Amino acid sequence: MSLTLAELIRHSNHVVGGEIPDFPALGIVNDAGRWICDSWPWRFFARSPVRLDLRAPISFTAATWDEASLTLTVTDPATALEGYDFLEGDALEITGGTGATPAFYGLVSADTSTGELVLKTSLGADADTLTDIAGTIQVSSARLPADFTELIGSPCGSVAGRAIYPMSPEALLDMQSAAAPPVAGDYYAAVIHADTEQSGPVPTLLLYPAPGSSERSAVMVSYRSGWVNLDDDEFNSNTPAWFDQLLIQAVRAYTKGIQTDQMDTELARVRGSVLFMDTCRRDASVQRRRGRYRGGAVHLTQYPGDPHISSLNFTYPP
Repeated sequence: MSLTLAELIRHSNHVVGGEIPDFPALGIVNDAGRWICDSWPWRFFARSPVRLDLRAPISFTAATWDEASLTLTVTDPATALEGYDFLEGDALEITGGTGATPAFYGLVSADTSTGELVLKTSLGADADTLTDIAGTIQVSSARLPADFTELIGSPCGSVAGRAIYPMSPEALLDMQSAAAPPVAGDYYAAVIHADTEQSGPVPTLLLYPAPGSSERSAVMVSYRSGWVNLDDDEFNSNTPAWFDQLLIQAVRAYTKGIQTDQMDTELARVRGSVLFMDTCRRDASVQRRRGRYRGGAVHLTQYPGDPHISSLNFTYPP
């Protein structure tokens, strides 16, 4: 069984002879855990593919604008927001309305029961109290799980049987601007971080082309999670038991680094240690055979075949 928070705190206190004033051991343990878990793409953090929901764009033809509260209340159709699942990063495209400036506006929140949308910025002071505002909520992203750290693989998932290929947000934006059709009906995706005022950036999956309909669990992606904060003495770390020795050394080094103001030196010792390399080997041994070779021209094809490429043929070893 993996270590508990109480055990890790004892290691933190032991290395410096007690708790450091102004630096609670609880915070040090979680900081050290995040650091060591982010220092390598550990395979034990690979999670089962998760299913995400597709959301269709929502259009309305009439809404009332309140300039003081930056709130738009949808009135036609009155049920337009029913079933809408607000996600950080959603944008509202204003397409018409007296005094309103047609543009894209970020959404702060949505109340589906009252039809109220709170915007980040004003759509136009001249539109205050006017009732003919029209627009569309653009929803081309999907909510990633709370423990998400990174996407795994290429393709990294599928939508209704069509592969999802990861690309940079910049490349995805270029494709959207050019309205470039995907190859063979596939999807492309990029992880973006939507800004929130309370909880900080939230990772979401931006899809292209944008979904045209709402579907539950239609998207499946493979991902890697990360360290989960410990807040109870009896809670165990979300790492395997064979990872304990490296986790202990990370906690001790992090604590000593704070005490001596030599954080870089202490963490570098752990990162360059034999223990770290042995733990990496242990992690890699979970699955020694990884399928077809990757890299170079071979990486351009899929086994047994890729519908996008037909001019390269390779013989794969048994």
